[in-house]
Amino acid sequence: MQASPFSRLLPCRPMWLAASVLVLALVLLAAAPGAAWARKPIPARPPTVLETVLAGKLSKSTPKLKSATVTASRKKRRRTTEVQVVFRRHPFSLPAHFGGQRGFITGELTAETVSPDAMGWRQFYSGVRSVRGRLVFQDINSPVFRNLGDVLLIFTPGPHNQTQISGNIGSIHQFSGKIEAGRWNVNLDFVGIQLEKHLPRMYSRFPLSITGAIRFEYDGQPHLSVRVAGLLALIPAIFEGRAAAVIRNAAPFDLQFSDDGMHLSKVALDVSGNPVIINGTVSPTKLALSLRGTVDARRLNFLYPANVIAVEGSGPLYMAVTGSPLAPQIAGSLRIPGAFVSLAGTRMRLRLDQLELTKLPTCLRVAANLFGQGRSPLRIAGFLEFEDDGPEFRDLAVTGEVPPEILTYFFGRQLSSIQGSGRVQAQINGPTMKPRISGTLTARQVELKIRGMSQNVVLQAGVIHFRNEEIRLEKFILGFEDGDFRVTGRVRLEPTMYFDLDIAGNAVPYSIPTIFNAEVNTSLTLRGPVGGTELSGKVDLISGRYIQQYDVIKQILTIHRFHEADRPFWHVLPWLGATKLSISLLNTGELEVENNVASLQLDGLMSVTGTLAAPRLQGQLTVNVGTFKIPFFRGQYDVDEGTINFDLSHEPFLNIRGTTLVEDLNGDEVLIKLHLTGPLDKIDFTLTSIPDMEQGQIVMLLAAGRTTEDIRSAWRGSPKDGLGM
Repeated sequence: MQASPFSRLLPCRPMWLAASVLVLALVLLAAAPGAAWARKPIPARPPTVLETVLAGKLSKSTPKLKSATVTASRKKRRRTTEVQVVFRRHPFSLPAHFGGQRGFITGELTAETVSPDAMGWRQFYSGVRSVRGRLVFQDINSPVFRNLGDVLLIFTPGPHNQTQISGNIGSIHQFSGKIEAGRWNVNLDFVGIQLEKHLPRMYSRFPLSITGAIRFEYDGQPHLSVRVAGLLALIPAIFEGRAAAVIRNAAPFDLQFSDDGMHLSKVALDVSGNPVIINGTVSPTKLALSLRGTVDARRLNFLYPANVIAVEGSGPLYMAVTGSPLAPQIAGSLRIPGAFVSLAGTRMRLRLDQLELTKLPTCLRVAANLFGQGRSPLRIAGFLEFEDDGPEFRDLAVTGEVPPEILTYFFGRQLSSIQGSGRVQAQINGPTMKPRISGTLTARQVELKIRGMSQNVVLQAGVIHFRNEEIRLEKFILGFEDGDFRVTGRVRLEPTMYFDLDIAGNAVPYSIPTIFNAEVNTSLTLRGPVGGTELSGKVDLISGRYIQQYDVIKQILTIHRFHEADRPFWHVLPWLGATKLSISLLNTGELEVENNVASLQLDGLMSVTGTLAAPRLQGQLTVNVGTFKIPFFRGQYDVDEGTINFDLSHEPFLNIRGTTLVEDLNGDEVLIKLHLTGPLDKIDFTLTSIPDMEQGQIVMLLAAGRTTEDIRSAWRGSPKDGLGM
């Protein structure tokens, strides 16, 4: 398991390790094969420091040494002893308390010393008078360091018995210094060291750069000081789409050293604008740090999902870091008593009470209560673990009432408003970028305003079982005016969305105001993938009345296309408008036309094909009985026979015959027969009569109550007789 990203607040621990590597390079004589510093039992006497370094005997009596990795010799001068050494990938290592570095040494070195047989390191250091040569430390690694590159050391004679030291680390960072009369003085200025490249892989995802200076002195006692002028660390965001948190030092700070390790005292950091103070001790084997501060939740965006604009509130932060640098134990908490959450794309604000983040040894515990306008909270509690591949949820439970504001936010494209709430019980596990979610949402009496629909829909009852792969609907009842739909089945979400739903409607009203009223029962299924769904089944027409009024002749029996004021509800789900239709229409009740021109009863079998956005009626309706009339014309026609066929043309095709009796000017009855035929957009009509008259005379009789012959006879009389028109 990867350490928590809060461990990235420990930028100074790598500095101790970097310093130890530098000290290692300077005190090159500390090199030892295999496990250095381990004393090999020699019966005659314990080994000298020089013999420990060279892993062989080199004394007055044995002035030469040769092994697979070292060739050495010593020669007595007037006041000093000259030691010459050649290293050939000679292994070295340091004990754990000094960093545990391991690697190899290659190069040549000549040293003048007054204490070649020193048994202690302090005496040995103090006896060195001059050094010349060149050494390369290769393949340096340690339990807490990697990929250091080569460390080059060059020793050259200087004035007044001084030895000048120069070199570089990784061919980038150069250092310099001197040795004089056993006193060592080395300086290293570094700019923008990218420590994440050299830390264990568990830290490598967290960019960490430092700038500063290291000073090392030895005058019988080692003195190491480090000043950090600049620190920059990044904590990757937990959720995709968020910027990383930025950690900087608020001011330059000094690191103090002792036998216990490196000490931090009141080091001020800036964590994305939040002040944090660090105190404690860091060593290669042990951590003991504390962090304290007051956190403004508005500056913690790296913790929030992308659809959260901000969280307003503040609270105290406390954290303790202990254990090994390789497996740090982090504990602490962040408590924000009261906060408000603002969601993107909306003005709504949700109240967040008792937000608490508690760092446990292996994970982060999250707890909060989320409120909308209601009084019942949505409780969120669980854990966030930090694995090698990123943070993961573990047993994050979401229980309680879901505020309608949240439902409106997530379904705002389909729903313009939601009144009511649902109760959820869910578990979230897995990576934060793609978590595994499962649970149940139970709703009762939730009023939904669907975009494109004038009437509200009420979710009277419903249970939704959900997980990543699918949604399953159980006891799902949607009330629509005085009727309801009962929906059961499932929607597969992965690998592609697929619908398998049964839709049973009971006494569902359908109305186009002032045009058409109906009540239907349905037995439908919606199946198929997105882009290839099909709605099939049957619709039973319990009752239907066509009631649109007509007052102009050209509108006789013409059915207009009706356009809703709002966009259709499938506009927000384009794939739904493309759903194929295969529906049978059964007239099990009464189908009527009842308006100012007709009173008809219809029957027949129909079907609906096409798509939901462009439906097409097929089949034929039979006019069983009824009457109709033509505005401005006399007479009411009784239907003798009639059909409306939807298969012959794009528009419904009418074939209706009717008769009526009218009186002429003489009071004689004339039987008029009307035959309507053709598509609705181009209807032909034929008029015949008994006694037989021309169609023009019939039209005049229906319109004026007299035929053309009656009118001509009237004009033949004298105007004074009052017979003229």
